[in-house]
Amino acid sequence: MSPGFHRIPADRYHQDPCVVPSLSNSMAQILLKESAYKAWHSHPRLNPDYRDVQDDKFDLGNASHAALLEGEAGGIAVIDPANYPSKTGSIPEGWTNTAIRAARDAARADGKTPLLKRHHDDVMSMVETAKAFIAKSEIAEAWRDAESELTGVCEEGGVWLRSRFDRISKSRRVR
Repeated sequence: MSPGFHRIPADRYHQDPCVVPSLSNSMAQILLKESAYKAWHSHPRLNPDYRDVQDDKFDLGNASHAALLEGEAGGIAVIDPANYPSKTGSIPEGWTNTAIRAARDAARADGKTPLLKRHHDDVMSMVETAKAFIAKSEIAEAWRDAESELTGVCEEGGVWLRSRFDRISKSRRVR
């Protein structure tokens, strides 16, 4: 990936798309707060045994983030448990049977955040509240004149750096 701004999916960003392993904010934080070994261990390109850890506890936040910045279809897969009954015919309450877990895992493999149908309204309510707050805030104009989820890549003194901006002005200038 060349230096500049790129629109790529979040999962590709986290896999580190640069020509050589690069430094991101999260890697820099690990280097500063923990150790070089922990950063190496946590880097998807440096550690040959690296495994991405997916945890359902982050899904509501990730879905809210995606819906606010990319729109409702931006990276969310709404999964209705009624479509995944158990072998006895009961409807799962969560990720409790093989079929619904397979749907969750397929959504993740597709780069989407799986969200149970019962949580969808809560997420969208949070997003609408955030949008209303932003619209009345001092950042409203800057928010309107910006793009979401762009990846910035640069090379500085032989070190490749990357960042994924939640929102960045279309002019790329700081106001």
